Amino acid sequence: MIMKLLSTPSRSSLVLRSLLVLGACASPAAAQDSELVNALEPRPAGLARQKSHELDLWNDAAFRAHFVRSYAADLAIEPPLTFDERDVIIEMREWMAKDRPDRAIRLLERNIDEDASAALDFALANIVFQLANASALDEATDQDIAAHEAQCATYMEQALAGYQTCVAKHRDFRRAHKNLGLIHVQANRFDKAIPHLSRVVELGGGDALNFGLLGYAHASNGDHLSAETAYRMASLLDPAQPDWKKGLAFSLLEQRRYPDAAALCDVLIRQQPQATSLWTLQANAFLGMQQPLRAAENFEFVARMGQAGPQVLAKLGDIYSSEALYDLARDAYVRGLRVAGDQGPDASIRAAKVLISRRATIQGRDVLDAIEGAFRETMNKDQQKEVLRLRARIALANGQGTEEEASILREILALDPRDGDALVLLGKYHDSKGEVDLAAHQFEYAASLEAFEFEANREHGQMLVRAKRYKDALPKLRRAQELKPSERLEEYLAEVERLSRSR
Repeated sequence: MIMKLLSTPSRSSLVLRSLLVLGACASPAAAQDSELVNALEPRPAGLARQKSHELDLWNDAAFRAHFVRSYAADLAIEPPLTFDERDVIIEMREWMAKDRPDRAIRLLERNIDEDASAALDFALANIVFQLANASALDEATDQDIAAHEAQCATYMEQALAGYQTCVAKHRDFRRAHKNLGLIHVQANRFDKAIPHLSRVVELGGGDALNFGLLGYAHASNGDHLSAETAYRMASLLDPAQPDWKKGLAFSLLEQRRYPDAAALCDVLIRQQPQATSLWTLQANAFLGMQQPLRAAENFEFVARMGQAGPQVLAKLGDIYSSEALYDLARDAYVRGLRVAGDQGPDASIRAAKVLISRRATIQGRDVLDAIEGAFRETMNKDQQKEVLRLRARIALANGQGTEEEASILREILALDPRDGDALVLLGKYHDSKGEVDLAAHQFEYAASLEAFEFEANREHGQMLVRAKRYKDALPKLRRAQELKPSERLEEYLAEVERLSRSR
């Protein structure tokens, strides 16, 4: 029984007077009361994910006003009340006016059975739904808050069951369908929300809120064409609500209509210049348009506002790295490391690897220094080994490898004999020491691994050329050219062939 869920006999008068408006006989005029509108604050517990199309309207006053007005009955398509049931509703409203939802709930439960009007079930579900969205008490302990949240979750399940009973009794109960859609959207159950929201449209309830929620549900489900259609309808009916245009821009981006998404973001940014999610969304559109430096400008603006998280800064560093702006890339990566917090060093290690792979070894070493400074005590063994591996790669790539760094590579190979990167680096180490046979062994083993066949053959061939073993070098270099043809390697190969013939 719902009554068992009420831990106190009353709630704040503000919330309870809003429940009076939310009854089955609510009038549109009463819903205009701003005090009642402000009391309705749906708690979007299920919308915790950070998305560029996430809704911002849950606590918007206009949304709350619209939500309250949506409770006004449409008797042309919704279940009527008998005279006795009207008396029950009147008495229920009296109890609500006295801040006694417990008595109102008990009254409704006594009068609801299989033959009762679905309007009574709706009134009961409304009360419980409002209790499910009640704010926690001020100065509550963690234990009190946990208990409150558990109770609210139970209320929400009761409300859900109540609305489902409504549509089972009266399949065209539009307001019940709408509230079912809203509950499922809040809980991220988009597959279940879409049929109810679509049914509302079929029943003539296609207002901006319903279309907007339908767009959000389709977008979250990955159906961006349907989301675009719904968002356009929502924007048409409520052009002042930015969430719908923002959702439309996101759907355009997901459909790879990058110029359209970027242009719409321009309009929205002029209206909301401090909305960093719009700058980020437009930056992603610029990347899709192959305009990385314009995207970097947007990301830098987000960073100046202090809203750039590790992912944004990592993407900014990747842009600078791809444009060979290695100092800027290093700075972006290090900034990302500083705000990584509990996310750990993995993203920063990846960033150092990107720089080192592009031969930006100085900048890569700076990032490794920052990683060790920030995470020296918290890195796990795999992360520590990866940092050591990268340091060894820097030293060996510069021809400055030491026996200590070679030992690191041997330790890595002891754990994973098929680590192609370590094999190639160890081969280069032996080459730098003039140990051609040992180097050849490492290169040949690495060449047996598909991902490293090109690099191993190229390094092996170049080593043999330096040893003036031109005929032995030719098969290695030819295989490397077959795997990744390049004009530079082709010219080098032609010169080695000339030297081979002259010997």
